[in-house]
Amino acid sequence: MKQALKPIFKVVFTTLLFAHFSLFAQEDDAFLIPSAVINIPRSEQILQLTILEDSLPAVISSYGESLLLRTFTSQNSPNAKPHLVFSNIDHELLGYQVIGSTFQILSKKAEDKASREYSISTVVYQADSLKRGNEIEFNLSKKKFETNNNSLFFKKSLNDSFLLVCQQEAFRQGQKTVINVFVFSQDTTMNFHLPSDFDSDDFELAGASIDNAGTIYFAGKTGIKLNSPFRKKHLIYSFDPFEKVLTEFDLASNDFFIQDMLISSCDSGFAIGLLYSTDPLINSKTNGYSFIRSTKEGKSIGTRLGGTFSEQTRTSQQDSESRDLYISDLFLDKMYDFENQPVIVLEKKYNDQICTADPNTGIMTCTDQYHFNNISFENTKFPEKSTTVERRQIDYDKPSEYTGHSIVKNDDELWLFYNDHFRNEGPVPSKIMNNASRSVVRFAKIDLRGKTISGVLSTDRQNDYIFMPQKGIIRHKNLAHYLTKNGDDYRVISFDFSKLTQ
Repeated sequence: MKQALKPIFKVVFTTLLFAHFSLFAQEDDAFLIPSAVINIPRSEQILQLTILEDSLPAVISSYGESLLLRTFTSQNSPNAKPHLVFSNIDHELLGYQVIGSTFQILSKKAEDKASREYSISTVVYQADSLKRGNEIEFNLSKKKFETNNNSLFFKKSLNDSFLLVCQQEAFRQGQKTVINVFVFSQDTTMNFHLPSDFDSDDFELAGASIDNAGTIYFAGKTGIKLNSPFRKKHLIYSFDPFEKVLTEFDLASNDFFIQDMLISSCDSGFAIGLLYSTDPLINSKTNGYSFIRSTKEGKSIGTRLGGTFSEQTRTSQQDSESRDLYISDLFLDKMYDFENQPVIVLEKKYNDQICTADPNTGIMTCTDQYHFNNISFENTKFPEKSTTVERRQIDYDKPSEYTGHSIVKNDDELWLFYNDHFRNEGPVPSKIMNNASRSVVRFAKIDLRGKTISGVLSTDRQNDYIFMPQKGIIRHKNLAHYLTKNGDDYRVISFDFSKLTQ
């Protein structure tokens, strides 16, 4: 049985021109420079590839409630001890933000340790060592140490000047929803308990962000306890913590039913990407999209774009049985804004099962298959300039670290990187990438004119260290870095991104 994968936020463009070329031939060329190898035990979870302020690539991992940092240089010792950024002596790790070489760690104290329940502590990486900074303690809820299993959001503004912690208050019989908010900057700390007209078991806080001015944005769903798609609402709130003004935006419609939603803050204001269906009873099938941007102060809607998908997206993403009515298994990924040309990125993905019967015993054996297919870049202002990158990836039993993709923004272009079968040579993949050791790193450059150019970083197969696209590709000036893995051994590959863009 085919099932849609769990929704993940994504972005779209359509393709008018797709030319293939290979810029670089060998991984041992000077273009691709590998770091020394670092061994990371399988008991650790790799969280993020980052780059410190001194241009040093580093990987962040967790072990239990501990947060670890390892840097990549050409002189690394494979079994060198990591830096301990956070330990679990009397705190529960809830999240972290990386700002240059500074870590902001959000944690929750053990109940019998102090009167303040939460803390944000500062740790700075400097000269191959860690320096502990200030710690700010606070209570998020009015009731200390209240058991709360609702999602907790820890976000930072684009300019790194504000940190946001927020969580929906725990359910209380007969009471209304309350959203607890803590805002932190170098100049101020603020704590708010924002009321709602909805019962606490009939509202779900689905996302949050904060812009460079400190204005906070929330996404929420209500009508949950009615268990009816016709009665559910999707709401957006903006809250100015300085003027203490809360504004509600109701995205409900009698004709369109939201399937997937992504909210993000801009330099000022917010942007929303939506996928909608005209029939709420058909799961995982989408008729179109919408892009909404607020005015700069975030208190009213400034832009609405969207509608049905572009012709290019329909042609590339639709199943044969859809009959021009919908696209199935499509999910939001990211949003980008190029000089008032918003781009939404969409990925088609699903999972199914392949079952076979033993001819002697009749016992049925089933294998889960996870499919990661085309990625569309939908130009919401000029749909004719949208484009779709055709891709075929399959994982068995569970999604691996080698499927998926990474996107890098460069001026008025988007660069897509992913693992592809080493024998694919043109814009239409003839072979499915289902074995990472038979893959190459493929890129596709998409510009605002709707042109797409494809190539590979190296024509050599990745038969040892393999690109981990879900950890991203990071840039510092002209250099770009990505993480590769071979069993428990890791290394970073670096290359001059400016040469790739020529």
